Amino acid sequence: MINPYIVIPNLIEQPTWGGDYIIRTKKITNPSIAQKRIGQSYELYHKTNLSIKHSTEHLPSLELGSSADPSRAKLLSTNDKPMSINQLIKKDAQATLGSKALKVHGKKMNILIKFTQAKGNSYQIHIKRGVKSSTWEAKPESWYYFEPGVVTLGVKQGADWRKYGQICKLINRKAIEISRKIRLGRLELTQGKNDLRQIIKSHNPEQFVNVLKIKKDQAIDLSSGGVQHSWEENHHYAPNGNIVYEVQLNVFDPVSTIRSFDKGKIKDDGSVREIHIDDYFKFIDRGKKANEPNTHFRSGRILMSSSQALVKQIFKTPDYSLQEITVSKATRNNYTTPKGTFHHLFVRKGSIDLRTVNQTWVITNGYAIFIPASTGSYTITPHKVNTAPVLKTFV
Repeated sequence: MINPYIVIPNLIEQPTWGGDYIIRTKKITNPSIAQKRIGQSYELYHKTNLSIKHSTEHLPSLELGSSADPSRAKLLSTNDKPMSINQLIKKDAQATLGSKALKVHGKKMNILIKFTQAKGNSYQIHIKRGVKSSTWEAKPESWYYFEPGVVTLGVKQGADWRKYGQICKLINRKAIEISRKIRLGRLELTQGKNDLRQIIKSHNPEQFVNVLKIKKDQAIDLSSGGVQHSWEENHHYAPNGNIVYEVQLNVFDPVSTIRSFDKGKIKDDGSVREIHIDDYFKFIDRGKKANEPNTHFRSGRILMSSSQALVKQIFKTPDYSLQEITVSKATRNNYTTPKGTFHHLFVRKGSIDLRTVNQTWVITNGYAIFIPASTGSYTITPHKVNTAPVLKTFV
């Protein structure tokens, strides 16, 4: 049996679209971090550091990671050397991951969990599972909204696909021209950004896609692939941006994210990101069902309701599943027993006591604990609160 480990999150600074929501949720007081704009916190991925400490209230201070390489996040000060998840897997993959997880993903942590605050990103797709491509890999992903947000989801029924493609190419061509002038010193950066914004405004790519307001506690499952999606900005409806708990396969963006429109972003050095419009329109699913937003909404099916806990299935895919367990009393049953898979528990609100046969952990608001498959049945109980919603990710 391997006991659970507290997850040491990797905090990713995003100066352009991050904020303080993640910091407030985790109640981080370290001044070197609390003043940063944090866009993401990696809660589980292939290089996750784990702690044997028995309370998340006493986790060591963290150094910020980077979106390019979140593994750069390091402990600043601690007498407790963290155990990486790769070390656990290498020591005993079966006991750590479980037989079911091994069958689906092999001897690796192939699931990525991100707690995200984002105010906008590119129009994009990921290819469908099973599609052959020498360039792109599928990246099933699913979102659970902690606060109201705004997205694009699918292409509008009756949209002119040819015109949509032409406009994306025109905007990209103009972006490259403006970028070249800026880098040659023939155009000021601010003026170049303004010029590109005007071009986008006059051609309006938004006319082709479904723009939707998302309610708090709504889930969107994009694991099927091939679906247009993006996070949008609406300062009145979603002042914090999109606050999303993301579960996905651990696949790098450069080989999985195919973009058609980058929202007119120009970097400080005048460069623009390369996008792949032809591949976007090659691999996008043009079917009616795929582009109907309701296809991808998940309402949270109730699996169990008792005086102890309310259990909802948020989404279930071939690669990963997410349940929300709102505990009111000590809960120890089928939903707190790993069966051929590890469990990853994230405390969404409040705090919990987690007990195994020989240990007790206190997990506070916004933190997670990794429960190896061999841990066996465990009990979760609200800690100094009446109820506590806990997100359980597993295979």
